[in-house]
Amino acid sequence: MNQKIFICEDSLDGIMTALHEALYSGIDREYLKICIGDEGNFTLFSEYIYVETDPEKAEKTAHMLRLRLGAEGYYGICHAAMSFEEDKADAILGMVMTGLSMKDGRMVMDHISDKAVGRVFELSRTVSNEAHHHLGFIRFRELKNGVLLSEITPKNDILTLVAPHFEDRLGCEDWMIYDRNRSLFAVHRRGSRWGIVSGETLDMDRAAELSEREEEFQDLWKRFCSSVSIRERENTELQQQNLPLRFRKNMTEFE
Repeated sequence: MNQKIFICEDSLDGIMTALHEALYSGIDREYLKICIGDEGNFTLFSEYIYVETDPEKAEKTAHMLRLRLGAEGYYGICHAAMSFEEDKADAILGMVMTGLSMKDGRMVMDHISDKAVGRVFELSRTVSNEAHHHLGFIRFRELKNGVLLSEITPKNDILTLVAPHFEDRLGCEDWMIYDRNRSLFAVHRRGSRWGIVSGETLDMDRAAELSEREEEFQDLWKRFCSSVSIRERENTELQQQNLPLRFRKNMTEFE
C-alpha cells in the first residue's frame, strides 16, 4: 500500500486539521505521515495530500483529544506544535494514535518508551524550557510614546506562553513583545487582554526612539551590572550555560 503524506501549514489549527484527515482516513500508522509545509524530497509510491486548515475540523479534533488523552496529553501536543523542529507533526500523529489505542489514553505521556510519545515529550519540554528562560531574559524598553517594547528571537513559537506572565505583572502598562524570527507581536493595552498580531513588521525607526527616562535607566542598569561583576571570579563557561549567547543580543546589559 502506498504511503499517504498529509501536508499542512505550520500552526496548531493546521496540524489539528491534518490529524483529523489522517485519523478518519482509516489507514494504518505505518502508511501515514504528516509534514509541515512542503515535504521537499518527494518519494516514489507515496500520495501527497495538501490539507487546507479548517478551524471547525481543528476544534473538533482538539475537543476529542482533550477528552481521550486528558489535559496532560493535550497540552503536550500543543507545546510540541510550537516547536521549530520539522518532524513535530508526524511525532504528534504517532503519539495520538498510540494514545487512542490505549485503554486509558490519559496515561499516554507516561509511555515515553514509545518513540513518538518520547519525541513529543522531548519537543514539549524543550519549548517549555525556552519559554521559562525568556521569562527571566526578556528586557523591555520604554519608547517615547510610553509603550514598553521587547524584541526576542526564540527558536520556538513561544509568544503565547510568555505573554500571560507579563499580562499578570504589567497589567497597567501598554506593552509589546516582538518575535523577530516570525514577525509576530504579543500586544497588550492597559486594562485589556493581550493578543497576537501577525503579518506586521516592526518599525525600526520608531522602536529606536526611547523616552528620556528609559535612556537614564538603561545607563544605570548597565553600570549596576558592571559594578557587581567580580573580574577575578569570572567563569565564562558557566555564564554561557546559565545565559546562552543567543539571548544576550536582546538584553540591555549586553548592548
